[in-house]
Amino acid sequence: MRNTIKLILFSILLSWKPLYSQAGSDIIFCLDNSGSISDVAFNQMTVSTMKLMEQVLKCNRDNRVAVVHYGTDYKDMTPSLPRIYIESNFTNDLATAQTFSRRLKNGDHFHDAVNLIGSALDHYPHPDIVSPQKTLDKHRDRPLVIVLFSDAERANGNLSSGSYLVNFNPPNGLHEDNAFVAFTKFKMDRNAKFIVVHVSDYSYYIEAAASIASRGGSYNGPIEQYNDDPDHNLLPRFYLNKTNFALTTTEIAELSNSICKMNTAYVDFTYQTRSCKTPTGFPIQVNGNYAIPQGASIVNFQISLLDIATSTMYPTSATVNFPNPNEFEFTINQADLTNPPSGQYKFIIELVYSLGGNNDGVHAENSINSPYDFMYCENLRTNTTISSPAAKFTKPKDKEYHIDLNADPNNTKSMLKEKVQQKNIQISPNPNNGVFMVLLDKVRSGSLHVNDINGKVVFEKTFNNEKEIAVDIHSLPSNIYMIKVNSGNEVFTQKMIKR
Repeated sequence: MRNTIKLILFSILLSWKPLYSQAGSDIIFCLDNSGSISDVAFNQMTVSTMKLMEQVLKCNRDNRVAVVHYGTDYKDMTPSLPRIYIESNFTNDLATAQTFSRRLKNGDHFHDAVNLIGSALDHYPHPDIVSPQKTLDKHRDRPLVIVLFSDAERANGNLSSGSYLVNFNPPNGLHEDNAFVAFTKFKMDRNAKFIVVHVSDYSYYIEAAASIASRGGSYNGPIEQYNDDPDHNLLPRFYLNKTNFALTTTEIAELSNSICKMNTAYVDFTYQTRSCKTPTGFPIQVNGNYAIPQGASIVNFQISLLDIATSTMYPTSATVNFPNPNEFEFTINQADLTNPPSGQYKFIIELVYSLGGNNDGVHAENSINSPYDFMYCENLRTNTTISSPAAKFTKPKDKEYHIDLNADPNNTKSMLKEKVQQKNIQISPNPNNGVFMVLLDKVRSGSLHVNDINGKVVFEKTFNNEKEIAVDIHSLPSNIYMIKVNSGNEVFTQKMIKR
């Protein structure tokens, strides 16, 4: 039985990926219809867009997509002006989303196209939106992602046949804020993210397009810097410089993964496995990336050890630091460990945030394919007294861990002296989908409570002469829950992660 549980847990750990919040994004695919785009090039755009659509609609059923063409000429309309054509409103129906064809021609003015997209989002039917669909019904609280396919130059020509990534109206010299004003407003006022797929081999065009792209991705080349840049002129950028518009399988996977994470809540990190055969060396550095929805605030950011053998969670007291926007790092000293026994552990990072008065959370493990991150060995333990923000733990000779309640100002159950015996209860599997077993060792009678991160009891059950207790909270949100078993004057607790 125990071996089976370990195998199940092991398979979960290997397959567990960073989790995203379920709030969907609105994604606009903006396709260059200018005279420099051949039928072959547009077909490449079409295939790449369809493949991306399929992946982003698959990763989150609440995502929605729309296709917008931009150019200057439509049928017999005169004079030649920057125009857009909206294929359909935002939709999560793949067949509808993938039904589109080339609509415009000639000039290339992406900066002006973005302003027209703004009119559509604001429900202003601008005369230069030449499609039957004049508006885009974006939910106010949804993240907005704009994916551009273009071969545009930075600024060259005129209104009818010119090629302009940036503002056509002067001044639009290098490094001037006015050149990028539409993108600045979208990033600041609409919390929009830009991904740019760009066919060009001229450095000034590349740098301008990379500056339009939002921060993230893997591009670390030069960008055109300007003072008002909402991304603070930082790298990397969501920019792909290519010789054609045919995205590779790897590029499709990387871009769709980025879109699925972009502007939603997520945590992602990597860490090099350490074993007892090599010097452990404290402090340990763990670095990664995160995001929370616009308007949310961080409630808790914690790194813990998950015992692979027992599925027991050992929170650390390491403090998170934020070296750059959307980046985090933990420096773990030996004193930050809450007396884990010798064994193999995975690092688990938990991020809890508050939005609109409600708490939500995401978590992640190391993304490399390794059965463990950290092997903790008895002969490496030098401290017998460990301090943490919640309580002071001392290790007596009998190896039971006693919590000093006076050291915990938030503990309200002073009538009990809690004895935490690490192997008296186990949770399997952990993490799980809300359906799991609580395995009892020496405890035979008492009560079980499941508390959410606010301390609210969401499940309770009394038991008598039982070895296992089945729990089903699959309908509750993905989050961190505390499992608490009361037996006489003893309380046993474990953290549980619902995916």
